Amino acid sequence: METRIREIRAERGWTVRRLAEESGVDKNTVSDVERGVRNPNPITMHKLAEALGAEVVDLFPKAQEAPRPLEQPPTTSPEVREWLMEQGAKFAVMSDAEFSELVLNMEAGTQENDLLEGIERLVEKITEEDLSVERALMREFAQGGNLFPNTPDGPDVVKRAFARHKAVMRLRRALADRYQVFRRSLTNYSMRLFDAGQTSDFLVHPRLAETMRRQLLEEAFAEEGAA
Repeated sequence: METRIREIRAERGWTVRRLAEESGVDKNTVSDVERGVRNPNPITMHKLAEALGAEVVDLFPKAQEAPRPLEQPPTTSPEVREWLMEQGAKFAVMSDAEFSELVLNMEAGTQENDLLEGIERLVEKITEEDLSVERALMREFAQGGNLFPNTPDGPDVVKRAFARHKAVMRLRRALADRYQVFRRSLTNYSMRLFDAGQTSDFLVHPRLAETMRRQLLEEAFAEEGAA
């Protein structure tokens, strides 16, 4: 049996002989217990712990918790992916590499204005799919379906209903985040193309666009007031 007796003894600078003398346990017994060749009885462990100024539980290694596996996004579940494909949600099931390939293929043979318009249309399609999938998911939650069946009556019905609601909301957030990543990536990409001189304009994120509109409105008011 593995113990921490040798470790604790060493921390105090004691020899095996010193621990044997302080605890009243035979020196050979102390040595055997430290090396794990003898299983100590509770009385022996109590004597050793008392001599070392420790609790009996401190003489044994603490059980290490097994590392928890990383929680996978709900969108990686085969059932969820099948449901998404049934909804025609092609963007939601795309990998990053597949999405990048889609954008690169869209660029081939296009002029700068066509390229920017293509990126803008792609953002619109992603937004349309986002809204469509959200509506379908809310119908699934309200009416029940293959992905999230209604909660049957029985023991712990409230607990199971809460777990179902939590799972639906978790998937909803994961999908919204996924679509948002695609839209932001395209917005940022259009800005990089503009900086590189490959397009004459770029897309503006809705929040930034609102800020810019407010700024223009404030400037217009200021000019009107100064006139």
